[in-house]
Amino acid sequence: MFKQLMVAIMICGGVLFICSKIYEKVKCKNSKELQNHRIKNLAADCGAKEKRQHTRIKTGQPLLIFCNDLTGAIPATSGDMSLSGAFIKCNESLGLGTILKVEFLNEPRLPIMTAQVVWSNSGVSQERILNRGIGVRFSNVSPETRKALELVLSSN
Repeated sequence: MFKQLMVAIMICGGVLFICSKIYEKVKCKNSKELQNHRIKNLAADCGAKEKRQHTRIKTGQPLLIFCNDLTGAIPATSGDMSLSGAFIKCNESLGLGTILKVEFLNEPRLPIMTAQVVWSNSGVSQERILNRGIGVRFSNVSPETRKALELVLSSN
């Protein structure tokens, strides 16, 4: 009896999984929306709360980072970006809370922006990560800069 019950539960679980995948594909209009939907569901399944307020767009923009603690510019690349922040690929180890100036080299519409490091994978071994980098939150974004960010993100 127990074996039969376990088989029934496994079959029901499989059917529910397949139905959820079909629902995701019907509900989501494109692959980016589907990816965001899955990330939110994964976060919910793990009991984590999604903190991002804006959708992230893959950009791959070349950047220069300026930090008060270091002399000179740090070459970097944006991995993805939103209206409120970005993932920046760089090999420099920057601590949480560090204030930066970020210059977008190929984007003249964007001024040099101030950002704060809110996440870093510098303490994680290289084997466990795809890209070494930091997560930043833009600060003091003027209405003009926000408008320029919207244009840049919509063109990617």
